[in-house]
Amino acid sequence: MTNQKRKVTPFKTTKIFDANWRATADYVINEGGTSSSKTYSLCQVLLLKAALSKKLISIVGQDMPNLKRGAIRDCANILSGSEWDQSQVQRWNRSEQKIYFRSGSVIEFVSFDNEQDARSGKRDIAFFNEANGIPYEVFSAIASRTNDQVYLDYNPSALFWVHSKLIGKYQYTLIRSTYKNNPYISERVLRQIMSWQPTEENIKRGTANANKWRVFGLGLPGANEGQVYTNYKIVEAMPKETKWQLVGLDFGFTNDPTAAVLVALSGGELWVQELIYQTGLMNDDIAEQIKGFKLVVADSAEPKSIEAIRRKRVNIHGAIKGADSVRSGVNLIRSYPLNIVRGSHNLIRELENYLYTKDRHGDYTNKPADSWNHALDALRYAVSFKELRKTNRVRSIA
Repeated sequence: MTNQKRKVTPFKTTKIFDANWRATADYVINEGGTSSSKTYSLCQVLLLKAALSKKLISIVGQDMPNLKRGAIRDCANILSGSEWDQSQVQRWNRSEQKIYFRSGSVIEFVSFDNEQDARSGKRDIAFFNEANGIPYEVFSAIASRTNDQVYLDYNPSALFWVHSKLIGKYQYTLIRSTYKNNPYISERVLRQIMSWQPTEENIKRGTANANKWRVFGLGLPGANEGQVYTNYKIVEAMPKETKWQLVGLDFGFTNDPTAAVLVALSGGELWVQELIYQTGLMNDDIAEQIKGFKLVVADSAEPKSIEAIRRKRVNIHGAIKGADSVRSGVNLIRSYPLNIVRGSHNLIRELENYLYTKDRHGDYTNKPADSWNHALDALRYAVSFKELRKTNRVRSIA
């Protein structure tokens, strides 16, 4: 893909416009808070691309009302404020929701009910506006019929298919934005956003909302509904001084990965770093990667693997399991603030997707689902072992 050069921008722009204009990746992902200028900036990019060369551009929404409140309104505002852009537009057919350009380009605003509908037609560029409202099957059908680039934007209120099926698997550029990237934000909107920040004053006033502030203020992924662990933050490194430190290990091989995490207690908080997250590892491979650590606590369901690793001079012991050990271990971890070392990508993804199960009425139980839990099981083995040892239910071995 090649990027077009421009000498003059015919409208006021933000740094988010510049980042999207320069992006050459197949997928350009805009994840950010409210009023960060991401949708407006993407509309500017597409209007300019349409004016400079012949392109068929599809702006896709979950339905037409959402498009009218978002991308269609933004495109109309951009055109009304730019004489240059107006001069490039031949006509805007409101019944078809298509903009025709003198260059021969067409921008169409579309939505699709299902994957089959989305299979019709091809285009040069696609933009998925508020992508988290669009089913993955519809996205995939359109993206596979797009010649040049695919743009997406969304408020990260929860993880969805962008995080599991796109990021890290294809050539992409991730552009994160917040209200701070929008110099044209109104004072009223800014006051609304700032009212969600969990400051002492906002808490007293009753406007503080930690999840809203995280998603719409800071532009960071919010907690999934039913998420087991929400009390974590990302840190740069493990602390230099710790009360204790050990490795938790969960075995896997073909379908499930072997996962190992380094766990420490410091300042009354847990610190965790991903060490291993890989399929196809033999016991010798595992032993080689963990042999330098003082103590390893592994899934006791595989005594042969534990013994094989112990014979490689690794101080490894089986986790203590019993009735309700999963729930009690989870509750123990939830009682601590969690610090996750940056770069622990698989561990973070598990934290974001580890959910409680639902009962037949659709209400969440206190039982976690048995998925997204390989590294988290390793964490649970380690923390539960230390807690049991503290209460003299495990003999002193390290």
